[in-house]
Amino acid sequence: MIAADTGEVIRKNLLDPAVFDDVLGIAGEMGMKPYIFGKNDRGEEKLLYEEPENSAQMQYIDERMKRNDKRLQKAERGSLLHTQAADIALKELININFLYAEEENRKLENILRPQYGSKVSIKVIKDIYNPGYYYLEVSNKDANKGKMLEYVSNLLQADMQDITVFGDQANDKEMFDLAGTKVAVENANEKLKAMADIIAESNDQDGVVKYLQKVWEILGD
Repeated sequence: MIAADTGEVIRKNLLDPAVFDDVLGIAGEMGMKPYIFGKNDRGEEKLLYEEPENSAQMQYIDERMKRNDKRLQKAERGSLLHTQAADIALKELININFLYAEEENRKLENILRPQYGSKVSIKVIKDIYNPGYYYLEVSNKDANKGKMLEYVSNLLQADMQDITVFGDQANDKEMFDLAGTKVAVENANEKLKAMADIIAESNDQDGVVKYLQKVWEILGD
């Protein structure tokens, strides 16, 4: 999803409700709890979740609570395993995420990819904050950061070489393949750091903010 500084949504790539239902049903049979991103009928962004069941999920929710993430909405135990409950809550479906040990997410991936790999984007991404855990993300097949960067570049008529991007996870690779200046934070995925032009301080140390402050100081001089 791309939004203007006014908050107006310029472009969005949503998940097909039928695929959403299928994925949620398959994961539910495996006992896997999702994180569901979307918008309700008032246009408010929501992040639906159930009670965390492993240390990575606990850290994920705790971190967002500390940041006072207003998207968070806790669902009743077991409710997100039933598609009707989530469909009623969300009018627009952005993506579904699962945060589990690699083996569990690979099992789900091996079921989903043959059936839906041509219809949606399925990514398994290492969690850089919790060793041994991975995200499995299901989203619209056009919802990748590289394609969105190309769209923004064309919209603003900006040369790709004049664009700076920031990243920490493997799903930022598509942006790093295209942008003129690539900034990775110190605690980023190692393969992404190898692609970076600049390494900023870690997320925990507000690395991106400090980098931007330095750039603004230079421009101000």
